[in-house]
Amino acid sequence: MSEKYVSYKMSLDEIRSNLYDYYNNVMRGFVSSGIYAIKRQQTVKKLTKTYVIITLCFSPWIYKGIVSGVNKDEILIFIFSFICILFPIIFLIYFFAYLIIDKDFSNVIKSDCLNNLLKTLLKLNVESEKETITDEEINKSGLFEKWNGRTTEDAFIVVSDKAKYQISETSMVYKTGSGKNTYTKPIFDGLLIKLENSKNLESSIEITTKTKESIIEDTQDYTKINFIWYSIGILIVFTVLYFFLRDILNFIPFVDNFMEEFFLYLWNSYKIPTISVFTVIVLILSKIYRDWDVKRLQKQQQLRLSKRIKTGNSGIDEDFDIVLSDNNSDAYKIINQDLTQLILNIKTLFNASKVQLKFYGNSIMLAIFTNKDLFELGDLRHTPLHTKVSGSFISQIAGILMFMDYVENQIK
Repeated sequence: MSEKYVSYKMSLDEIRSNLYDYYNNVMRGFVSSGIYAIKRQQTVKKLTKTYVIITLCFSPWIYKGIVSGVNKDEILIFIFSFICILFPIIFLIYFFAYLIIDKDFSNVIKSDCLNNLLKTLLKLNVESEKETITDEEINKSGLFEKWNGRTTEDAFIVVSDKAKYQISETSMVYKTGSGKNTYTKPIFDGLLIKLENSKNLESSIEITTKTKESIIEDTQDYTKINFIWYSIGILIVFTVLYFFLRDILNFIPFVDNFMEEFFLYLWNSYKIPTISVFTVIVLILSKIYRDWDVKRLQKQQQLRLSKRIKTGNSGIDEDFDIVLSDNNSDAYKIINQDLTQLILNIKTLFNASKVQLKFYGNSIMLAIFTNKDLFELGDLRHTPLHTKVSGSFISQIAGILMFMDYVENQIK
C-alpha cells in the first residue's frame, strides 16, 4: 500500500479512525458546495408530485365509499374497511414510491462522489467499470453451484504495485420455469473481489464462515419455527381475504352484488365447516413443507460434512467450514489464525451473513454475503456526513483495505 494507514493487524476501531478524516474532507466539500442541497430539493419535488398523483387516483374510490356508506347507514363499515384495507394499500404504494425515488437519489449522489472518494481512501488507481468480473470467472471459481441470472450495481478495478483487484457489487439468482410459473431463488447478494495469485495451487481451498444453518445439529428443532410461521401466515391471509376483501370490493360497481351475496352465502351457510376444512388444509401443507425442509437441510449438512476438513485448531474448526479438493500439504500452510481472523473482521465490517474465500489455480476470490446495498453515500433522510452513512461506508472500505494488505504481505 502507498501509505500504511491500514493494516490487517490493526484493530477495527483504529482503522476506522484512520479513514474517517479522509472521508470527511471529501464529503464535507461536496455538501458545502450546494450540489447536494440542489439535487435533494429536486428529488423532494418529484416525490411530492408522485404522492399527489397517487392520492388523486384513489380519490374516486374514497368518495364513492363515503357517499355509499352515508346513504346506506354503513359509514362505520366504510371507516373500518378504509382503515383495515384501503389505507394499508395506499400506504404501501406511497412507501414503494418513496423507496424507488430515494434509491434514484442515492445513485445520483454515488455517481457524483464514489470514484473520487475511492481514490482518496484507497490511495491507489481506481477505474470504474460496468463490470469487472465475468460470468466465466465466477463459474471457474466454483463458489456458486447453480445460477443463471445476474445484475451488477457497482464495479471497479483497484491497481496496486503488487496486484490488480477486480471488485463487483453483484447479485445472482437461479430461475426456473417460465411465464407466471417462474420461480426465482436468491443465490448471492453482496461483494465479489477477485485477483490473480503469483502462486499456482494444484488443489483448491475454500474457507467459509459457519452460519446458523451450517452448524445446526437438530434440523427437526430448526424447522419447528418454519412450521409455526408458515401456518400463521396462511391463517392471516385467509382471515384478511375472508372477512375484509368483500368490504373493499363492494366499492367496485360490477362486483358489488356478486361479492356480497357470495361471501354472505359462505359465511351464513358454511361458517364452521369452511373454517374447519381450511384449518386441516393449513396443517397438511405445513407438514409437507416441514418434511421437505428437514430433508433439504439434512442433505446440505451431509454434503458439507463429507467434504470439510479439520485443521486441528479448535478456534478455526469451530468458526469455519474448510474444504480442500485434495490433501495437498501446501494448502494447509495458507490456513492460519491471521487469515481466519481477517475473514471474521471482514464479516463484521460488512455486517455480512457469510464470507467465503476461495483459492483456486492462480486466482483468489472473496465473496461477502451482505444482502444490502453497498457503498451508499446518503439518501433523502441522511446526508453523506451522517454517522450512519459515513460509518457504514468507512467500514466497507476498511474491509477491502485489510484484505488487500493481507494478500500483498502474506500471500503474494
